[in-house]
Amino acid sequence: MKKILLTLSFAMVATLGFSARTIDWSVVSIDAPTELRSTSTGTAFNYDIVLKNNGTGTVNATDTMALQLVCFSGSTLLFAYPSSTQIVLKAVGKTMAPGDTIHWKGSLNTALRATLSFNCSFQAYSEVRKFSGSDPITPEGTGTNANNIKVRPIIYFCPQGWGVSVNTVYTNNMSVYPNPALGSFVIALNAVDSKADVQVTITDMNGRVVYTETKASANEFEINSSSYAKGIYMVRVVNGDIISTNKVSVQ
Repeated sequence: MKKILLTLSFAMVATLGFSARTIDWSVVSIDAPTELRSTSTGTAFNYDIVLKNNGTGTVNATDTMALQLVCFSGSTLLFAYPSSTQIVLKAVGKTMAPGDTIHWKGSLNTALRATLSFNCSFQAYSEVRKFSGSDPITPEGTGTNANNIKVRPIIYFCPQGWGVSVNTVYTNNMSVYPNPALGSFVIALNAVDSKADVQVTITDMNGRVVYTETKASANEFEINSSSYAKGIYMVRVVNGDIISTNKVSVQ
């Protein structure tokens, strides 16, 4: 977990002469994005961050929310909104009693493009403050600020969906026909890495392997299913970094 924000303008809270409120503000969840999909020109996505008043004090409509969004690949910073050293400020907009939540939504576009799909971490950081005037908010300390950050593992897809780790399947690259199959069926791949072999594995719904073979690179081949028992089978094809799965019904 990486906290980009260090020393920003939140230190400007004016507390002299007033009794400060104690607010335990938290990032409950990152409802969006659930994935990032690159195009040839960049990456556009919507974000939806759920924030909550966990404390005993009331958050006022005129209080200020802060937000920063960051995306990492391992220890490498991919992008940050608005930047790695800045935050977005916005009025809460409604009175929030203890336990109330609010959604912070928006759209972003980055010029970053992925040539291969990969796993990454999407991070949201938020605080709530009142900078000046009466009824200020005490800055959160180490006792409550751990929940100001939420991290969600997601996949950053290239336009073709290639290069995802073996724990992730890519279902749009493969067609199986006829389906249901009568005696045989054809596996057709939309994209093929011509430098890598194609490994085909077919399993029944109990996980038992009924067929496995490694073939030279090809985007279409036929499977004889005349000896298969009737039922649903999983078809998995590994071709270099491209991993595709689909189901076929054998009649």
